[in-house]
Amino acid sequence: MIRHVLITNDFPPKVGGIQAYLGEIYQRMDPESFMVITTAVPGCEDFDRGFGAPIVRLGKRLLPTPATIKTLRHMIASFSPQLVIYDPIFPIGAVGPALGLPYALIAHGAEVRVPAYVPVLRRQLQRTIRGSLGVVAAGGYPADEVRRLVADTKVMVVPPGIAVDRYAPVAEHDRTRLRRSWMSHPDDQLILFVSRLVPRKGADTLLRAAAQLDPRLKTEIHVVGDGRDWSRLRRLALGVSHPVVFHGSLPEAAKIELYQAADLFVFPARDRWLGIEREGFGIVILEAQACGTPAIIGSSGGTREALSPTTGHLLRAGGVDELAAVLGGVLARPAQLTLHRSETSAYVRTHFDYDRLGKAYEESLHNLVNG
Repeated sequence: MIRHVLITNDFPPKVGGIQAYLGEIYQRMDPESFMVITTAVPGCEDFDRGFGAPIVRLGKRLLPTPATIKTLRHMIASFSPQLVIYDPIFPIGAVGPALGLPYALIAHGAEVRVPAYVPVLRRQLQRTIRGSLGVVAAGGYPADEVRRLVADTKVMVVPPGIAVDRYAPVAEHDRTRLRRSWMSHPDDQLILFVSRLVPRKGADTLLRAAAQLDPRLKTEIHVVGDGRDWSRLRRLALGVSHPVVFHGSLPEAAKIELYQAADLFVFPARDRWLGIEREGFGIVILEAQACGTPAIIGSSGGTREALSPTTGHLLRAGGVDELAAVLGGVLARPAQLTLHRSETSAYVRTHFDYDRLGKAYEESLHNLVNG
């Protein structure tokens, strides 16, 4: 057991991929082995009371300022940790050398790749990484990005995962009930997209591809999420002959129901800004597949690491025409999609169970501290 402090800007009940990663891992750890210092978000009081381990909330965003360093030093002193862990590496990881305690970092991708293109920030990242005991990388892609900055860094890979008790297929009669609840035409095929509505995630590519689909393919497209692309996507949906349903953000239970009801999950993520902006992993890909829904995804950053190699489809170029062709081919074989549901879920549940990944995370901390 490594006694440590996690310092992060991203912890539940704040919603997002990084928050889910940390929340799932840390709720499986001995609550006496760690404390969390993070930011205040709506609903955090109730969450903290039920969490078990001590959580300290310090404002809306943790930045590496002298005032923050002084506060952190005071908060940590009484806990006497063996290790301090910072997530993300940038910007809060820059606190690491200032506290005079052994520290490690967690890497997800964008917070390493994007600042690395600015010389002064790149040098800061390198100093932060070199001063650490090592890095826990949430997948192979962020591990590669860290090694690009500091080649000899000790990197332990612990990818994101899913909670198998919540993300799972349902019996066919329950799936039929869910489809009747969520769909206007339950006998049609349900294409699902779940993510923040920002250009990198590719909802616009899905809608443009859907506009090319044969109208004889009876299909509903459901979009879950909020973001700055909302208005633009609503306009694009006007050009799609198939029904398009925008749900906005949904609670986890409702999102899981849609994963379970869907025939196909589509996440055509893409690189932007000449490859500077990339998708770190794509936890939604795991969530959908764990519920039995085969996926079509774009290749960006670490997305391919989440895809079932036997039932998933990885877009090569990721353009509208390619996605339209793949969608048309897959939707024309509905029986094959049904046959793939069990295999799709089994792959994710075998390789990405958070019970197993939580233990791998703890082993990584031991390896970083003890060499």
